[in-house]
Order: sequence, then structure tokens, then C-alpha cells
Amino acid sequence: MSVVAHTVSYKQAVERKRQADCKALIERMRELLVLKGYALPGELTSQELTLFKVVHTITGENLLPKFEEKFLKKNFDGKMSRQERGELKKEREQYRRLKMEASINLLDEFIFAKGLTGGRNLHLTRVRTLQLTLDYLQTLEIFPSPPTTPQLLSFSIERLLAPEDKNTQLLKSLNRIFTIYSACISSQSPSL
Repeated sequence: MSVVAHTVSYKQAVERKRQADCKALIERMRELLVLKGYALPGELTSQELTLFKVVHTITGENLLPKFEEKFLKKNFDGKMSRQERGELKKEREQYRRLKMEASINLLDEFIFAKGLTGGRNLHLTRVRTLQLTLDYLQTLEIFPSPPTTPQLLSFSIERLLAPEDKNTQLLKSLNRIFTIYSACISSQSPSL
């Protein structure tokens, strides 16, 4: 039995490097979006969702409604032939590539509209588009987070619909008393 070494052609090696570079750039974008507060840590679970969030963050266009998930589970009893599974896998991959391509096209348009190419109107490779987008994301400010107060954190529908508690009534009464007292003090002239 002889061992045959699998050689990789130059074209295959270049394609693998391009894929690895794209994956690394998208991962850095995901980390940057989370770090700057534009996304929650568990929100960006795929490359497509990360690119959708990048597009939404820098252009304001939301691609999610255009690409609603349509490949959840086609056959609920779990019985699919090998050919059906292969076709479903092929369709899912084509749909994933379509989502990636839509994101890249919008990022290309944004890059050319903002003049981020350095004045050159060249055809951008996918890696170059992602690199320029990452560079732009690094210039964005940190997203201001809303102030966190205990009342905001303990928000619930039940609490909104519940009748006022004694503490709230007491605070309102004290506020009214303070308002009346302040008005009385300010209306009196100093007597010396």
C-alpha cells in the first residue's frame, strides 16, 4: 500500500489563503463591534450576521428582513435521503454566499461613496473591501450605552401595570410638600 501525498495546486492555496484572510477580518470586525458596544457578545454568531451588523452600523441599511432564514428544518421527521440532504446543503451554501455577496456589495458602495480607496476607482477584492471596512470601523466612536439604574434593570410589565406602592405615594406626597414649602419661602420677604 503506497501513500500518495496530496498536493495542493497554486490556485487552491491562493483560495484557501483568501478564505482564511476573510474569516480573520470578519472575526476582527465582530470583536470590534462588541468592544465598541454596537453588538452584544452572543449576537453575532456567523460571518453573515457579523457582516449584516457591519452594514447596518455604517450605512444604516438593515439586510435581515431581506434575508429571513428559510432553511430551518424542511423535514421534521428526520428522514431525508442522501440526495435530499445534499440538495439542502447545496441550497443553504448558495443562500449563505448570496447573503455574503449582498453585504460585500453594499460595503463596496459605501467605500466608494466615502472615498476610502484613496481616490482610486479600482475594483476591490473581497479582502481589500473587508480591510477598508475594518479600518473605517476602527475610527467609529464607542457607542454610548444608556445609563443603567436599578429601576431600568428591574423593568417588567407586571411592575408597570401594578398599582403604586407606598414608597411611591410617600415620595409624591413629600415632593408636593416640598414644592408648597419652597413657594411659601420664596414669596415671603425677608424681615430684618
